[in-house]
Amino acid sequence: MREARRETHPSVFAAAPFYLTTKDTKDTKFRVSKDQRDRPGRKGFEREALKKGRNFSNLLVSFLVPLVSLVVKPSSMSEPHGPIRSYGRIKARPIKPRQAGLLDTLLPRIAIPEGPFDPRALKPDATEVWLEIGFGGGEHLAEQAARRPDVLFLAAEPFLNGVASALRHIDARRLENVRVHAGDARDLLTALPEASLDRVFILFPDPWPKARHHKRRLIQAEAVADLARVLKSGGALRFATDWKDYAAWTLERVLRSGLFAWRAEQADDWRLAPADHVTTRYEVKGLGDCAPLFLEFVRI
Repeated sequence: MREARRETHPSVFAAAPFYLTTKDTKDTKFRVSKDQRDRPGRKGFEREALKKGRNFSNLLVSFLVPLVSLVVKPSSMSEPHGPIRSYGRIKARPIKPRQAGLLDTLLPRIAIPEGPFDPRALKPDATEVWLEIGFGGGEHLAEQAARRPDVLFLAAEPFLNGVASALRHIDARRLENVRVHAGDARDLLTALPEASLDRVFILFPDPWPKARHHKRRLIQAEAVADLARVLKSGGALRFATDWKDYAAWTLERVLRSGLFAWRAEQADDWRLAPADHVTTRYEVKGLGDCAPLFLEFVRI
């Protein structure tokens, strides 16, 4: 492993030579599975049929493209895309009966109201308000909430299985300081008033590693601006990922906004987990291309 060229806080975007400072990088090349390798090849008539099908597709496209250009107005083709939405699965495996019951009973009781709201009204005695975006199975959320019963925790997750799992943790630990939004966090950010949050966690969001999918990443300029709007001055933002490209991507966009300062002073500040971090089963799987990286920002 190559050592970092410098261990002190780099300046702005010269910032994170994560490619030089991350540990345990993995080979991310795509490999052909054994099942794919052992499948019978397309030979003879199969290859010919594939070739003919491809030729037909090319012919169809060459016919349709000019036709579409006549129907669609040029101005509409150059308009920007619509609002960013959540991508990925909303539900995967069947939800267990107990968790399904909690979706019907507990979730309505602790659900965040729709539309604009004041989080302080949900727990008037809360000393602070924290938000976790994309809480996965709820392990981190539940542990942090148990440690700080004086803090109101807002939590957003569009994946229904994750919501059901988090409800199980909330119910088992009898947590009264958690409110859940089973949907896109950007809707929740829009509903929050300015300077209403003291802290935000974004831990191991979907990295969308392919370049053509980078537009699907949660961290975009618009999202950074939304986070800055709802965070109080001096409020904290913690971002964690095990994809070095996503770490560099996030650092660039957050610092470019001019609304946040990066707290790191040496390489270990992003290499090592913060003292109050809660390690989850997902993190332990190590599905990324590097060891976990932790970026701590403060709202200016």
